[in-house]
Amino acid sequence: MERLPPLVQGSASWHLPLSEEAAGRMLAAVLAEPRTARIRCWTDLLRHEPTIVLWAVCRGDHWRHDPPAGVNAVAAWFADAAPRVLQWPEPVAPRAEPPPESRVDWTAKARESVAAARCAAHVAGESDDGAAYLRGLLETASDWLSLSGPSPRSIREAVWPAWLIPGSRTDRSDWQPAWEAAVAACRDWTPRTPRSEFLLPAVMRRLGRLHQLEHEFEKTLENEKLAALKELAYGASHEINNPLANISTRAQTLMREETDPDRRRKLAVINAQAFRAHEMIADMMLFARPPALRKEPVELERLADQVLEELAAEAIAQGTRLERIPSDAPHTIPADPEQLAVALKAVCTNALESLGSGGWVQVSIGPAAADAMATGQTRGAQILIRDNGPGIPPPVRRHLFDPYFSGREAGRGLGLGLAKCWRIVTDHGGEVQVDSDTAGGTTFRLRLPSAPD
Repeated sequence: MERLPPLVQGSASWHLPLSEEAAGRMLAAVLAEPRTARIRCWTDLLRHEPTIVLWAVCRGDHWRHDPPAGVNAVAAWFADAAPRVLQWPEPVAPRAEPPPESRVDWTAKARESVAAARCAAHVAGESDDGAAYLRGLLETASDWLSLSGPSPRSIREAVWPAWLIPGSRTDRSDWQPAWEAAVAACRDWTPRTPRSEFLLPAVMRRLGRLHQLEHEFEKTLENEKLAALKELAYGASHEINNPLANISTRAQTLMREETDPDRRRKLAVINAQAFRAHEMIADMMLFARPPALRKEPVELERLADQVLEELAAEAIAQGTRLERIPSDAPHTIPADPEQLAVALKAVCTNALESLGSGGWVQVSIGPAAADAMATGQTRGAQILIRDNGPGIPPPVRRHLFDPYFSGREAGRGLGLGLAKCWRIVTDHGGEVQVDSDTAGGTTFRLRLPSAPD
């Protein structure tokens, strides 16, 4: 007899039984694709497996006080959370099987639960994936837990969902034929295949690690890219800045002594390009290790007006309307005004470059919805930068904040501007979100916490 992962509370634990057939079907459900197929597999399985359903309602913290809507709700939870929650302790040591005479008739217990579920659904006029069927599966919950661990009192105090009422039983007097048919249809828990006691725990541990790796991959990749860029920036700052300074100094010295206009123009170009390379190195350093934030109360509307004023001449030259949409009220947050201005200017410049000529760029400021802040902040403000440019195709969007990624085809992602914006906003505890339609138009959302981290 296999067991589900233990339900642990303090020093107490409950080891609910699991039929070998269910263990094999759990593997099939976990590996099914797409998600709709996984939900279907889990639903078909849970209809006949009261212990798995009981384990889920005891294990899912969000179900401790509010019951799931039915078997299908539990199936959907497993479809999404199985690799994370179905984790057996490691190592799994062999268990000594009790002598045959002391074994519980698990098949009889399972038949009783499944039969009660079918009768309950029949009485309620519901399907076998609804709430009544779920309640029927769980009506012998106290028996299952009592046979799998400490006393019923410990069960109720530790893992018992508040909405489960011990002792409630389906009235079978008027539905004896349905009850007998349900008992006859319930599967046998007697082992009929070679023991696979350690297969399911091992597979679930591996899937759990894979699930964690997939969810942490992007974050790990970003950290690795940043670490590599730091090394490059530190080396470049010393190895390249010195010769650049020498080139710039020599060019300026020669310009002072040069009287030929054409040669002076060429020397000026050399000096300008040396400064441009120096600015690129400075941008790399800012992205790799920005200066410490010097936070102070910053009114975002006033900051936006200053940035737009700096870009006004460029917008007029290319015939683009650059404007700020008035806010209902001022929004003040703790931030570094200089760095935040760099971040906002980078996005606005990017929008102007995407348009090339004509079009419009709008900046608006408002509150960020509480549930929109993925950083965990409960309050925040957001700066929205919209344009009616060509949009960003998905292949470019994935690399939008990569340093020096060129998305020239879409007019996006050139140099370190957006990368600096991402770094500055995240250093403030905020986040950058991009919505774009390849048919045209892009919106950048700079969400920032309005309370200290």
